[in-house]
Amino acid sequence: MLPPIIAGYKLKNTDVDVYVSLGNVVSVERRLLNYESDLGFVVQSNIGHEDLHFEKIMDVPFWFVVHPLHPLANKEVTIFDLSEHDFIYRERGSSTRDLLEAIFYTHNCPLPKLGLQMQGLPESIKVVEAGFGMLLAPACSVNEALAQGKLSRVFVEQAKVNQSLFICTRKMGEIEHPFIHYLKNHLIESLY
Repeated sequence: MLPPIIAGYKLKNTDVDVYVSLGNVVSVERRLLNYESDLGFVVQSNIGHEDLHFEKIMDVPFWFVVHPLHPLANKEVTIFDLSEHDFIYRERGSSTRDLLEAIFYTHNCPLPKLGLQMQGLPESIKVVEAGFGMLLAPACSVNEALAQGKLSRVFVEQAKVNQSLFICTRKMGEIEHPFIHYLKNHLIESLY
């Protein structure tokens, strides 16, 4: 969702330097607290640091995805069916990993088999596109691969998964960063 908005902002603000880095929730919070970043985006349900401000922007659906030839591709299954398959786990500190574990714990279900542990969502998606394992990923990150037939969904009974997207900033004042204002005005356009 963000790259087209970032590009539009940069086109209208050519004198502004924009540096984008990727990381998990822990690294985003650390970069903000160390004044290495002005703002960050995190997807998580249990957030809160006393020196940071979190503003919810929207809810993001998360989907289970596999390679189209995977035995569960395009099938409706139970959460227990997933436990028997290799899974791509994100690194410790990733909100997606926390979410995955919470889904299975909530249903009193064994965690799926650790097939691989990957740092980074794009890399994790590429592994599944190459034919290995299953992944829990934000819908907006896999929509294109699904449309191109590189991935397929696994529909899980009683596991509709949404997480909230937050803008994270330091608690310093009431002035909203100009990019945040631009983002709020253009986010809905980017979704359609």
